Amino acid sequence: KASGCKVIASDLDKSRIEMAMKHGADMGLHPDDGVDVEQVYRLTGGIGADGVIITAASPSDAIVSTAFNMCCRKGRVVLVGDVGLNLKRADFYAKELDFLISTSYGPGRYDSLYEEKGLEYPVAYVRWTENRNLQEVLALVKAGKLDFSDMNHLVEEYEKCTRMQVYERAPYAGALVFAAFSGSHQDAIAKGMKYRNKNGMHQWNVPYIPIDPKDIGRTYDADVIRVNSQSGKGGIGYLLEHTYGYILPPKMREHLSYLCKDVSDREHRELKAEDVLEIFSSNYLNNSCAITVTDFDFMRENDAVKINITFMQDGKETEMEAEGNGSLSAINNALKAYTGEKYTLQVFTQHSMQGQGSQSVAASYIGLERENGDMFWGTGTDTDVIKASTKALLSAFHNMTKAE
Repeated sequence: KASGCKVIASDLDKSRIEMAMKHGADMGLHPDDGVDVEQVYRLTGGIGADGVIITAASPSDAIVSTAFNMCCRKGRVVLVGDVGLNLKRADFYAKELDFLISTSYGPGRYDSLYEEKGLEYPVAYVRWTENRNLQEVLALVKAGKLDFSDMNHLVEEYEKCTRMQVYERAPYAGALVFAAFSGSHQDAIAKGMKYRNKNGMHQWNVPYIPIDPKDIGRTYDADVIRVNSQSGKGGIGYLLEHTYGYILPPKMREHLSYLCKDVSDREHRELKAEDVLEIFSSNYLNNSCAITVTDFDFMRENDAVKINITFMQDGKETEMEAEGNGSLSAINNALKAYTGEKYTLQVFTQHSMQGQGSQSVAASYIGLERENGDMFWGTGTDTDVIKASTKALLSAFHNMTKAE
């Protein structure tokens, strides 16, 4: 097809014919549509095929015989697969057909001088060698004439047809070829991705990943960042950010990574992105607290913000007044006065997330520090930024007080 030929795809499996048509075949033949040989002659105006390439695995001799009968006079049959080879002289002698059996990569394969010592064959005598074939494949990929955008499906078809397994670390196709388990590797990959996105870089230059996994139908959450007991905070934070939109403060990412590694180690399994989300949600997100805020009202006076706030605990409401240098500071001071707890609001970050439809949701992250240096984290989400911050504060407060 890449050389300008018209291509006819034939297979017993209609799904493979559909895949061939998707990738550029001009026509597809299935036994249900009639005899293959008759169809080829009909589609070629009675001439027959100039060449037939066999990529099949079967002990049947009928496959080669059918290929010979499909060919025009002086045609060529190339066997790439593994089929029965009890040839019938009458099938190819009268037509003077060429029959070639290819090596796995082309001339040079199994030649120690070529493969081990780098002795290349002269191009004038051997145009296509193992190296030149691979170079041409890369050129076709670059030109967009070969499509590997669904590598997982190609691997599935290969394993089904050959009954052989693709090695897990095989280049491009292996299930673990992009996988990063090490915490240091995951952190480097996460930083590389952020740097690339921040600087709008077109060239791919992410550490430990030779090509963009998306180019061959792979995903970061399933194929690159693999969470287990060795994983780092960078990879886990990257999963949450790019899969679900949560951008955690660095120290909170570190705390979450310990929780994830503990679960992975205890249950002896890898964690998927949804597992990480579940651990994050159950430990930090909008956690229920014995104390709730039922109402509040702010008033700005010079550089201070005053608040009238109502807390509820055990069904009893209590009104409090406090002030701070901002809305969250005022709420926090009121909470400290109400509970008598001693701590410092050490970390506060906030960003917007895309909610349902066009609605924007605020995500707030708060870290509370005890006098002994212990940190406790909470996250809150809401369409109202102040309510999101309040939920995060109460979630962190809940984690702090339940640890006592």
